[in-house]
Amino acid sequence: MSEFGSGEQDVSVLRSQQHYRVSQGNIPYIPIAITLKLKRFYHVAWVRQESGFNAIYLNSVEIGVAGLPTGALDIDDGGLWLGQTQSAVGRFSHGANCLCKLDETALHDDDLGQTEINRRYWMTRRLKELECEGLQTNMVSTKLDYMGAPVNARLDALEVQLAANQNALLDRFQNIDDFLDDLSDVIFDIHMVDDMDMEITACLNLGGTAG
Repeated sequence: MSEFGSGEQDVSVLRSQQHYRVSQGNIPYIPIAITLKLKRFYHVAWVRQESGFNAIYLNSVEIGVAGLPTGALDIDDGGLWLGQTQSAVGRFSHGANCLCKLDETALHDDDLGQTEINRRYWMTRRLKELECEGLQTNMVSTKLDYMGAPVNARLDALEVQLAANQNALLDRFQNIDDFLDDLSDVIFDIHMVDDMDMEITACLNLGGTAG
């Protein structure tokens, strides 16, 4: 990512090394030497805490913590970005290090703690597993999942729950100023498409009250 100002941070994936990192400008705060395997599901949570510490969770396991200025968020006509303007709605800026897109965005005004990260990880993981099996919500299927429910119905239920959570949370913030100066969390998963490209689905959580 480029053109950083004071107090701006990003979570980026280095294409050449396939590593996570949290940076302020060009200064890495949490370099995490974890190689992402191709065509694998990864769930990543970035939690910005009131204490000034930031934590990274990989598949619900904390793998890095560092102190960072939390700062406020900048929001422009192009969309929403963590500490920086964004080039298009629902998409991170196309920088040299990361090619990604947002999906399943949600807004929160409470702490994204370990329990919630675990819940979201397992919910999203199961949804991804069903998607990888090539099943769609509009398909008729007699196959049962691990809980004994029809696979297509199970997928429907997960998607409806995610959508309901998103809509309920968005309705709580009629004015962007309600959470602009508060804390923020971001939770997303990365799917490596090939050696150069990746997809990122995310829940973007703003206005947390983590302690």
